[in-house]
Amino acid sequence: MEWNKYKRSFRQQESRIYRLRYTLNTCQILSVRRCLGFPPIPLVCQFQVFL
Repeated sequence: MEWNKYKRSFRQQESRIYRLRYTLNTCQILSVRRCLGFPPIPLVCQFQVFL
C-alpha cells in the first residue's frame, strides 16, 4: 500500500519535471526566435514555469 502511494507521488513528480523541461525547451526556442527578430515572448516562459 505504501509502495503504491510512493510510486504515484513519484510519477507526479516525474511529470512535473518533464513539464518543466518541456517549458524550458519552449523558452529556448522562443529566445532563439527572438534573436532571429521575432517578437519577444519571455513572459509566456516565466509564466509557464510556475504552472
